[in-house]
Amino acid sequence: MELITIIDLIQKYFGYSGFILLFLNIILFKVNEKRKWVNVLEYITFLILFVHPALLVMHKYLYVSDLDPFYYFVDACVMCPDRREHLINFGRISLYLFSISTFLYLFKKQHYLIEKLLKYKILFVYLAFYLTSIHISNLTYTIANNPIYKLLLLASQIVVTLRLIFDLREFFING
Repeated sequence: MELITIIDLIQKYFGYSGFILLFLNIILFKVNEKRKWVNVLEYITFLILFVHPALLVMHKYLYVSDLDPFYYFVDACVMCPDRREHLINFGRISLYLFSISTFLYLFKKQHYLIEKLLKYKILFVYLAFYLTSIHISNLTYTIANNPIYKLLLLASQIVVTLRLIFDLREFFING
């Protein structure tokens, strides 16, 4: 097996693992909000979601000898030239949103505005989950061709949507 194929498989593994950990972050957030291991899970999720595009940079460098880290991390577009770029953009924005969520918690004691924004943290995670869900369901061929992956993706979306409904209901009732 070639090195480029191994890197491609590892980056897909990190992408799927990040999606599953993002799902677990949403499920476990309200139940165990004060527990330290939920925060550790969030940091591990952030690390895995960050390594995924870093491996894509390495893959692109080995494949076409073009080292451009800005392409996967910063180069977000509004009017993307093709469908693939549009779907990669969903992954970028998802990484941005989850990064904001993680850094809000990390720097919560630094400023009083950050403490006020912390109650909206879970909304960033919800948006990141849905954008990652679009990214993963349309960009990867594994999910597009495998009914088991499609079923698991649909089930996770249903569970997260129900969780979102309950969280929004609680947010508007309790303020």
